[in-house]
Amino acid sequence: MRNNAPVSLKVDSLSYETLVDGKRLAQGRKDRPLEIEKNATNRLELPISLNIPKLKNTAETAQQDCVAVQMRTLLYADLPGVGPTKMPVDVSKRVYIPKLPKIEVADVDVTKLGLQEGKAMVNLRVTNYESIPFTVKSVNYRFQIEDGLDVKG
Repeated sequence: MRNNAPVSLKVDSLSYETLVDGKRLAQGRKDRPLEIEKNATNRLELPISLNIPKLKNTAETAQQDCVAVQMRTLLYADLPGVGPTKMPVDVSKRVYIPKLPKIEVADVDVTKLGLQEGKAMVNLRVTNYESIPFTVKSVNYRFQIEDGLDVKG
């Protein structure tokens, strides 16, 4: 936060919400007092309650490559000569959302299949829509043959 005033600002508490394309995805409060230094930029860490499934769904269903992010904050402060005051602070920004890569099974080659052991080679087709590389950290799979064999890993 930037305080351009010539006096420090003592904030009693604050509440905020974060909206992405108009949908509220996070909210929180800070009930402990804080001081915003005069003529300075101050770093502010806020507790957050984030709806991860809603955030993921918003990112996946975005129709464009960026979204509007808005943070609405209400600061409650005791200003010298004015007294207790509620001060709204709104910040809006467009944020780029990278398009998720598309991963699909291209081919499965079963080289050995028995009761004790089985081997298969799975070839994946990966379409990366972005110019930045990505790393696959883990893979979950399920291999089924009609009604008889069901292997997960």
